[in-house]
Amino acid sequence: MTELKLRLQSHGFESAKLCTDRNDECPDGYDEQERREFWWQVSRDFLEHADVAVFLFLDDVPRRSELPELAFGERGQSDRDRLPQDINISVDSELDYWLDEIDRERERTLVLFEESCYEEMGGLTSAKVSTEGVDWGVVPSEDVEEATLESVGRCQNWAMNQCKPRLQDRYFADRS
Repeated sequence: MTELKLRLQSHGFESAKLCTDRNDECPDGYDEQERREFWWQVSRDFLEHADVAVFLFLDDVPRRSELPELAFGERGQSDRDRLPQDINISVDSELDYWLDEIDRERERTLVLFEESCYEEMGGLTSAKVSTEGVDWGVVPSEDVEEATLESVGRCQNWAMNQCKPRLQDRYFADRS
């Protein structure tokens, strides 16, 4: 995801960010539930300030071929058997929030699935995306270049169409 963000930035989308690109810190003394609620509010705030969103559903990290066996550490073999839904649960929640609260017209959303994630996740998320009219695609697993091409093309369309008035207003406000 970080590589995709950096490539988008190098294509002129300097403000491209990940939901994890935030400076917030959870206050000391919060219990587990309060921490979860705090981070959910931070994610919602982040989404509410976004112009557009690209949601990337990834293959499970332990299945990635470039990771050495040592990367699994103490997690061991049991984590190798996790389902793709396990690592994508927060992305799915953020996508739901984005579609329900922010992009109800489905004009500023792109969802990308890595290929084996798409095949193994089951149909709920992909069916929701396609039936709700969201732009989406399946990219080969671990192929950052293909994900970049999909994202850049969509972002260029947004910049020239749906987001053009907002971007122009921001440009002129920044110059004054």
